[in-house]
Amino acid sequence: MLAPEEIERIKQEELLRYRLRQELEPKKPQSFWEKFWTVLNSQFVLWLFGSVIVAGLTFWWNYNQEKQAKAQAQLDKVAAEAREKSDKAIAMQREDSQFLSQMLPGLSVMDKKAKLRAVLVIRSRYSEYQVPAGVQQVIADVLEEVNTAAPGTKAPDAETQRLMARVAQTLDKLPAGKRDVTATNTLQQLPLRVYIQIFRDTQRILAQKLVVLLRTKGFLVPDIQKTMPRGTNPVRDATVFYFSDADLVAAGQISEAIQAAGVAQKVKLRRMQKSSSTKTIEVWLPPHVTATSGG
Repeated sequence: MLAPEEIERIKQEELLRYRLRQELEPKKPQSFWEKFWTVLNSQFVLWLFGSVIVAGLTFWWNYNQEKQAKAQAQLDKVAAEAREKSDKAIAMQREDSQFLSQMLPGLSVMDKKAKLRAVLVIRSRYSEYQVPAGVQQVIADVLEEVNTAAPGTKAPDAETQRLMARVAQTLDKLPAGKRDVTATNTLQQLPLRVYIQIFRDTQRILAQKLVVLLRTKGFLVPDIQKTMPRGTNPVRDATVFYFSDADLVAAGQISEAIQAAGVAQKVKLRRMQKSSSTKTIEVWLPPHVTATSGG
């Protein structure tokens, strides 16, 4: 067995031979992959992989986790809002059912005026453009029943006509997209509705004469409505606005009634585009037409 001193001497000799061999042997050019692996094994690259890239991966992971958490929180919020909206809708339907059940006695009477007044009470529960489909069907059924006169019965009196017009106005005001099919079909079966618009209270007496005349001709005329001028300029002449070519003849009859009632001598007919209107006509009186002027 060699002594430790002898082993150390042999080791030093072999190291010397290795160094001399490297110095004496001609250097061969390194290939791309040899250079690549040399750089890859360098201290800088090892530090880069060990620190920067790992830190970047950690940041990317945390960012995605936070993004997913936010997305999940948003989904939970939307789901909670949907549940709340659904619960409110169910509660409203339950309240509607209870309310309608309380109004059933008023809807079951034989008196047509009492039925129409009961419908107006029901209608007052909802906003102008938010009448549920089920309530629309109830309104349509009452209108259809009142409008269908039994053989040998008298035509509806002025008060019944006025109430019918007010109830029909509820369905007329609804946008086409929110109107139930049953309500739309009922409106088609009703007499044409005429809405009279005035600009001043001083025109009310004159307009009322027109209301009475139009009701005697079979039109449904709600209460007179006061409105502001369209845009910045009110109509200059009494104007009959109709929204369907099928109503042109009726618009001409209303124009003649305006002149016969002494409301105005000059009347214009105007075809308007309004898809939600069904058998409706509007009469607009200019500001200068009063009970004393007569147009």
